[in-house]
Amino acid sequence: MDRPLTEMCQSILKKILLTLKPDKYISEAILEGEAIAVSALRSVDPDSGLAFPLSLSIGSVIGDYSPSDTIVSARLPMHKLIRVKIGLYVGKNVYYMGTTVVLGVSEGTVPTFPQLTDKSATCLAAAYIAYLLITKQVKSQTPLAEVRSIIESVSQHFGVQLLEGVASYCLTDNGVDHKLEVFQNATDQPLVTGFLADGDIFVLDIIVTDAKDTAPKPVQEQPYIYLPPELSAEGKIFTLGKTGLVQKELQEMRRFPLARRHISQANRRQFDHYKDSMQPFVLTKLASGANIAQILSTLQINSAGCLVLAGPVLPNVVKPPVQPTEEMRRYF
Repeated sequence: MDRPLTEMCQSILKKILLTLKPDKYISEAILEGEAIAVSALRSVDPDSGLAFPLSLSIGSVIGDYSPSDTIVSARLPMHKLIRVKIGLYVGKNVYYMGTTVVLGVSEGTVPTFPQLTDKSATCLAAAYIAYLLITKQVKSQTPLAEVRSIIESVSQHFGVQLLEGVASYCLTDNGVDHKLEVFQNATDQPLVTGFLADGDIFVLDIIVTDAKDTAPKPVQEQPYIYLPPELSAEGKIFTLGKTGLVQKELQEMRRFPLARRHISQANRRQFDHYKDSMQPFVLTKLASGANIAQILSTLQINSAGCLVLAGPVLPNVVKPPVQPTEEMRRYF
């Protein structure tokens, strides 16, 4: 993977984040962010551009906004997790960039530290603990149904429920058709088939909600947490090694990009051509001894009061009212 190009794409994402401010129209933020990305890319390579649109997700079931379907009056909220995703096509690579931010306010030169409590903290705790248990327990030949069962049992403990798209698995490029399996907690899709094999690279997209009804609702009415897999300072991905244990290796290995789900039909052919150069998702892993208060990452604050999650966390950021069981703590 080309490090200079990766660093340039990360720089573009950072510039986009700096434009996000509370009460800004979401449609305006998307258009401005895409303009920043295209301008920066074409200054390096005239043939570069967007692989897929900038997406800002704020607690909706669908989770993606675009200028064509965003309500004109929708604005960026304060103190809520905002998922930022964009696909950049540059050179012969497609980079899937993403992070999660919380917008706060500045008091002079010191921004406030938004604190996640109650429902949001509970959802985040459930999603992260499920992730921890899975990465500790999965082995070669682990059925996908077992992975789903882990997530559902943790969700039940915290009084929340699985929403959709809870886990995605993708095989490395071995000359055959790629495989992408996404399972949902839905009545029309009750069964999960397949298993994890040696050499499989997988990514967890764990989504839980505290809402009893998972039908689409306005953003303000349904708090939910999408646990972003990019919260990692190590830049590694997880794969099943020959021993059947989860190992951190093969950073350069090619795999089918999950981002294809977000590509418009017009861009799909170009994207497929470069799919093997896709920047991998990253699964996170807490340091030994980390506790439930360390689920998030260090709050890196910019001058606009935009809090970017990336690294070890401040201990007072997440305070879920429900604590993990002793059995769960064994895997921390």
